Amino acid sequence: MDLVSTFLSALVLGLLGSLHCVGMCGGLQALLNKPQAIRTPLENQYHLVAMNLGRVTLYSLAGAVFGFVGAEVGVHLNVPGWSVVLRQLMAIIIIIVGLQLLLQLNRPLAFLEKAGYSLWQRIQPFLNSNAPVNYLQSFRRGMLWGFLPCGLVYSVIAIALLSGSAAGGLLTMLGFGIGTLPALLLTGFVLWKFKQVLQLALVRRGGGFFLILVGILILSPTLLNHASHGGKNAMHSVETIHLTK
Repeated sequence: MDLVSTFLSALVLGLLGSLHCVGMCGGLQALLNKPQAIRTPLENQYHLVAMNLGRVTLYSLAGAVFGFVGAEVGVHLNVPGWSVVLRQLMAIIIIIVGLQLLLQLNRPLAFLEKAGYSLWQRIQPFLNSNAPVNYLQSFRRGMLWGFLPCGLVYSVIAIALLSGSAAGGLLTMLGFGIGTLPALLLTGFVLWKFKQVLQLALVRRGGGFFLILVGILILSPTLLNHASHGGKNAMHSVETIHLTK
């Protein structure tokens, strides 16, 4: 259930954050996928799809790595109940992101974009956007494009890190990547209508409420366990008092 919940949360976050992706990545996407005379309009669209598949692939691989690292830290440190700790922290981050959407606050972890900029400067020269490319090269460019510093991506990576497994991290980042695809693949009037829908306060707040609900559902087994243990301890105390009497 946790894997499904985190996947859906990341998918919703990707959809709602995709307007930011269009603003931040749209120009770079257009630069990397320049229409060329030797291509038909349909071929240009195929190259655009290949690039975005490369980007989503990088996100998924990064999610798997961070999810694995998050799980292994507890194993090596021999922390009891590490999976429960990760689940609690992940739920808290999801709730915080949901509150930010619900209250229409700034996107989370935007300050980390500056930290990733130095890495991005090293990667940019490899994009080489001038030469004609095939689909495999477009896919490779998309993977490099995935390194573009983005606070929204980093917030989802934080959720992937706390997902408890490589599979959980992969699904988290895959869900986020899929959520960003419509805004980056649509063009013209259809994109304009899609943006109009996503810009509705009701939609964004509804997404925030959904994330908060998911976070609470992930936390609920832990809360119920604490409640049941508390009840058992109370009953044990009452029985002890009766026995002493």
